[in-house]
Amino acid sequence: MLQRLKGESRIVRNALANLPKTLDESYERIFLAIPDEHRNFVHYALKWICYVNELGTSYLSSAVLVQAIVRSLSESTASAWDYFYDEEVLREFCGCLITVIPECGSHVTHGVSLAHYTVLEFLTSTRILSSSAAFFAMEETTNLEMTRIAILEALDIHNDELWSCEPYKDKSYGFSDALEKSFTCYCVLLSVRGLRKLSHWLSQRDDLAALMFNLLDPSKPHYEKLKASIHQIDGILNDCVNEDFLFAHQFWDLNWIERPKNTDVVVLLSLLTMKVDRALVERFLRKISLKEVLQTKFVLNIETFAGECKFVFKGSIVQLFANLGNQYPAAISLLLELGIGFFDPSNILLSYIGSHAHENEVDDCPLKQLLQLGAAPNIPGNRVTLLQIAVACHDFQGTKTLLEAGADANDTGDRGGIDWEEGSFLARFNPLHGIRSLHICRELGCFGLWREGSVGGPATIEQMLLQYGARGF
Repeated sequence: MLQRLKGESRIVRNALANLPKTLDESYERIFLAIPDEHRNFVHYALKWICYVNELGTSYLSSAVLVQAIVRSLSESTASAWDYFYDEEVLREFCGCLITVIPECGSHVTHGVSLAHYTVLEFLTSTRILSSSAAFFAMEETTNLEMTRIAILEALDIHNDELWSCEPYKDKSYGFSDALEKSFTCYCVLLSVRGLRKLSHWLSQRDDLAALMFNLLDPSKPHYEKLKASIHQIDGILNDCVNEDFLFAHQFWDLNWIERPKNTDVVVLLSLLTMKVDRALVERFLRKISLKEVLQTKFVLNIETFAGECKFVFKGSIVQLFANLGNQYPAAISLLLELGIGFFDPSNILLSYIGSHAHENEVDDCPLKQLLQLGAAPNIPGNRVTLLQIAVACHDFQGTKTLLEAGADANDTGDRGGIDWEEGSFLARFNPLHGIRSLHICRELGCFGLWREGSVGGPATIEQMLLQYGARGF
């Protein structure tokens, strides 16, 4: 029952004198007022809200949050499952620390967020550690704790009741509702976002790294439903993890024609296309046969640059990232560095030259790496040369590097060589056979997919070719 103070000046003055002097003191009083039996509930509620904010997820429903809290509480006490929790309990226990957003738009349940940015600021500050509210502090391990639970839930998606319902069996309906009602489905989203944003921290924990590698393993029972779920979720949110839609190759969208039998190849491909922290990739590489993985062949349909470039890829993972080199520079550099001895540098250079691009001199450029590893600037047996491709792509730095390495400025390709297979990445360069590089530079348009911002242009490339003795027809 709400009690009202008497309007006497003495009583009002005493009440005013007892008001908190600072915002920190205000929060301390709020937290101290939470009954002991509700403290864990409130703590986990705040943890999950902060974690979702950290991952940049746009919406957390009250229904999913309550399920998340119960899941966390169950690890400390099995009896947590015996109690009934709902949005009303959430509002009652968390009070003014949270805001429950009314139903709006397509959302059928209420959304939850922190009441004010200062709540997060206080929870993550060092000040809270020396205050009476220290129990509620957000520690450095909080995100990892939530990630572990999210991965475990995502690994269990094949047992989720979502998949026993008829509307979901065609994998094309109901996932918007599922994100608001199913904690397991929501954890699929959190796991993928966590992999992208927290990969450096995941790499430092044996247990979390192992869980994440299991999550990406196509031989596990959850994998196909996980892939279908994240595909639908990504379609709904339109920004699930992709930072650049032009270069989107994610494990749930890969169009396999012939998937490798060695599942480690798929896990590594997933890690590299997700652009996770190098330390996590290196941890995975230490537990597998690197030689076998780098030499395993597979066939894959590739669509990139928003559909502008489509080709059928046949080869190894090193060749694939060579084809996609300017989209995944860190990935190809890592594979070249750690896979020495497990690939032919000249073969990889041929795969790479058509996608090479950088704006300035770069000492660790994959093109230079490959030449240092022994790749030949003049590769016999091909109807089109590396230099012809670089010139046709208006690749000034590539042209310069190849000429400095000894590429023949007048070589027009091997007459006895074979054309690259129709539909392959290199097939678009087949028409260059028999045409001198200088003529390509002067008369032909750009064959490259992404040259905007590159240093130099046809005129600069022409001058360089002439300096190295290039002739016309």
